[in-house]
Amino acid sequence: MKKNHQPEKEKNKPHNLLSKFASIPMLMVFLGACIFSSMMNFQSIIAINKGLDFSYFYISYTISVIFARFLLTDVVLNLFREKTMMVLLFVMCVSIALFMLIESNYQYLIPSSLLGISYGLLYPLIQTSAVKDAQNDTERKTILTAFSFSYFIGVYGFPYFFSLVYSEYGHNFAFLILLAVSVLELVSGVVFYLLYRNKEKIAA
Repeated sequence: MKKNHQPEKEKNKPHNLLSKFASIPMLMVFLGACIFSSMMNFQSIIAINKGLDFSYFYISYTISVIFARFLLTDVVLNLFREKTMMVLLFVMCVSIALFMLIESNYQYLIPSSLLGISYGLLYPLIQTSAVKDAQNDTERKTILTAFSFSYFIGVYGFPYFFSLVYSEYGHNFAFLILLAVSVLELVSGVVFYLLYRNKEKIAA
């Protein structure tokens, strides 16, 4: 009788919160939050140092996020999420690189819009991926709590580090740090995709 109930217990047993299918999205949302908070908090300083008007960033970024969230989210969520996530992560890397090259306010609009669209769509995608394998509501809530915690660490913790780098080493080096963070998030997305594809092949 015990043996008959054992598979059911295993089935209902929650996944480890630190399993690769939950921990990688948590790392990704942390890295994304580092980029988001740095760009939001230091954009005025960045713009002044480059002789630009920071209002171009905030306006184009906000419009792009609203456009992405309200018009594209449902479309993106119905696509193959892991592949779409990698494309958006690549676009975000490109946007960070372009911020290092802009020389006019009109050029300012391009990376600002790309960042708004990519980051605006990435958050719900990463969140969905984090809870994709949750087996019950308790596990789902636990993962979402840890997911939010990872996000807030990036939002409130990384700007202090970024400010030290920016004041000590200047604009270009600080953006190289952000570019490295965005590339690391892209690599994390690729790893997550490969792991998930391998899991689906094994299940098939």
